Amino acid sequence: MAMKITLLDYCSEKNRGDAAIQQAIIRHINKNKSGELELNIITVFGNNEQEKMLAHFDHSLQEGVRLLGGIKPTFFSKKLFGHANILFTEVLNFAGVFFAYAYILMIYPGFPHEFIKILLTNKNVNTFEVINNSDLIFLKGRNYRSRNHRALEIIRTASLLYNGFLASALDKKIILVGGSFWQLSDGFSKSLIIRLLRKCELIGVRESFSEKLIRELLPSKMIEKIRLIPDLGFSAFERNFLDNLREKKHSRHRNLIKVGVVLMSWKTDGENIYKNYLFSVRNFILTQINLGAMIFFIPQVEKEWESDDEAANAILAKLTSTQRRNVVCLKKDLMINDLISIYNNMDFVLTTRMHAAIFSVLTGTPTISISYDSGAKWETLTDIGFKQFVCPISEVSSERLELMSSDLRIKFKDREKNMHEILEYYPAQLDRFFEESLHNS
Repeated sequence: MAMKITLLDYCSEKNRGDAAIQQAIIRHINKNKSGELELNIITVFGNNEQEKMLAHFDHSLQEGVRLLGGIKPTFFSKKLFGHANILFTEVLNFAGVFFAYAYILMIYPGFPHEFIKILLTNKNVNTFEVINNSDLIFLKGRNYRSRNHRALEIIRTASLLYNGFLASALDKKIILVGGSFWQLSDGFSKSLIIRLLRKCELIGVRESFSEKLIRELLPSKMIEKIRLIPDLGFSAFERNFLDNLREKKHSRHRNLIKVGVVLMSWKTDGENIYKNYLFSVRNFILTQINLGAMIFFIPQVEKEWESDDEAANAILAKLTSTQRRNVVCLKKDLMINDLISIYNNMDFVLTTRMHAAIFSVLTGTPTISISYDSGAKWETLTDIGFKQFVCPISEVSSERLELMSSDLRIKFKDREKNMHEILEYYPAQLDRFFEESLHNS
């Protein structure tokens, strides 16, 4: 009889970093299975947005798995009076979280499942049954991040943890894969995370910072559950494919300098810091153009509520028509293999996306990263020895970027031996984690 495995919390693959992580999870499970498997995916999209959901999973759908929406309703980029309204969207999502937790609260006192299913839509019944019939749950780790406001941090944390709590209420075996934990400011948010982690069979965290934080939060008897695992983005590509890319890079001869630029349009730290970021990147681009380089804007994230278009348009608007001839905006809907081939073809990359840095580093392309928030995820680059190539967005300036780019190739070459070790060690480390998860459950 096939083992039933459910993968919870698959995010939009229009963020190609998430696409890489999610594809790697499926492949590691299939590689380390000991028998027949039935794989189902529950996404972060609610069943109320199923039509939108299907357009966001162009990688996982190719793996031949069943894709379902979640019971918790979601609302992305909702419009009020014809315009996208963040506050309106947040209110709708808060209402969805509040409503969905009512089902979990009915499970704990022992309400019959058949009664609960009467209250659910047909699509939500399917989701409920898939989770309830699962032999094992892999909960895809998220960025469990701090927020500027306590209420927002509580709501967002409760929302992120919903599917995990639902599986826990149904007494399922849960494996957390690749969680990234920030230093939360709210005690209730911390207690929610601790409560869910207590229910996990294994806790896979993706940075040493997160491992240290979770060790401090959990009681000593639970420390043995924690596993420090690599970011799955390092394991999303076949080794032969990467070796062929790197071989092409070393055999390439050309005079034209190609510079890849990956932008973001978030204003997490305020409007002034965002404007300074645009100003600094634009001046850096102008310097490269004056040196004869071609600039390529690379679309790493294409979600409608999180694209880089606003930043790209703001920078392009400040360039002359002559300067714009040296800028290429690459087409959308690039698959992860397309993207990594593009990074391989660059002479160096300036990125404001962490997984763009991982893709680029995997090809041996010198890379400067601007960390747009204080999240633990950026420690991934520290863990592989590339901290000197990361600049916080609050400290970015044209001068800082110029200084970091000077002798970049030489400095980066010194770290390339790290990548040879990573290409060998990281996939094997992840195989051990998935083998332990599958065979001990």
